[in-house]
Amino acid sequence: MVVAGIAVMMSAFLYSLLSGWETWTVVCLAGGAIVAVLSCPPVRQKIGPQSGKKSVVYNLALGALLFVLALTTPALGSSFGPQKLDKAVKKSVFLLSSGDLERTEHLLTELLVQYPEVPEIRLNLSSVYLRKGQPEKAISALEEVKEHRLFNASELFNYALACYQKGDFKDALVNLQKALLMEPGLVEGWLYAGECALKLGEYKTALYYFGQLAQIRPKLPLAHVQVARTHLMVMDYREALAELEKAMELEPEAQLRQEILKLKEEAGYYHGRIAESSN
Repeated sequence: MVVAGIAVMMSAFLYSLLSGWETWTVVCLAGGAIVAVLSCPPVRQKIGPQSGKKSVVYNLALGALLFVLALTTPALGSSFGPQKLDKAVKKSVFLLSSGDLERTEHLLTELLVQYPEVPEIRLNLSSVYLRKGQPEKAISALEEVKEHRLFNASELFNYALACYQKGDFKDALVNLQKALLMEPGLVEGWLYAGECALKLGEYKTALYYFGQLAQIRPKLPLAHVQVARTHLMVMDYREALAELEKAMELEPEAQLRQEILKLKEEAGYYHGRIAESSN
């Protein structure tokens, strides 16, 4: 009985360390402590019966206390659901940001069983599936949200990204356009919208999206590089070189810097050929 009481205490304590203190864990900790103390030989010798029917009743009472805890703590936990839910969702965001996709997926799927009406759970779960390269699962998670209400900008973006991963660039672009109408400051939205337009061969549209991105984030080297790439595709080498110069002035990271130098070499070569042919 002492071991059982200590086991309940340790389980409640470890859970609290991982997920935070809640009322039901305090109850478990207190109940386990009571059982462990009342069962230990020194205390038992002073206050408890040593043999006979009273001893059996004493043991049964302690066992019943543990049994009642086992039955009532799930109900106590669910009665404090909102607090537990908030902590669990925050924990899922932390796990996702740290790249622990398996634990994040496990946590969110468990939460989804208890709280199927909470859209944030499905949004975070869709992010997990996108990171794992499982767009069909991401779409499935989000479509449950769409049955109850229209998507918000974040949900639209994730839905579009799932379409992008599937190679459905037209649907991806449609959903990105909706997301950007709701949230014009969504940087990755402009970036992926431009990429979708490029995949569809709509170069003027791509220039618009990448140009908007460069206006919103003028100090983002990648924005100017994407504008330059699109100018290269339509053989506007002068504009491509100008954008690449802007990108270089922003001191990009080494990998992007190398890419810019290659693009400058390509644009400079063709720009020179055109200049020579015009003379």
